Amino acid sequence: MTPTEVLNEIIKMPQDEKRVLFRALNEQLNQWSSNGKSEEQTLGGLIDECFSGVPDDVMDKLPEDASVNLDHYLYGAPRK
Repeated sequence: MTPTEVLNEIIKMPQDEKRVLFRALNEQLNQWSSNGKSEEQTLGGLIDECFSGVPDDVMDKLPEDASVNLDHYLYGAPRK
């Protein structure tokens, strides 16, 4: 799954699942910052590592069209 596809799926997640996911990502980013690891990675690598701990059942709920319909998921605009 590409980072764009992952983002698309996150946007479709219920708010409570997003909170759990973002807390985990924040903890991981803080850990990398304290280890100096974040400067050594590409953005794609960082995103891959962040999502490596996300359970498959959560990843399966992520939307496939979030990049195209970002405004829909964030603001309720009509789908494209």
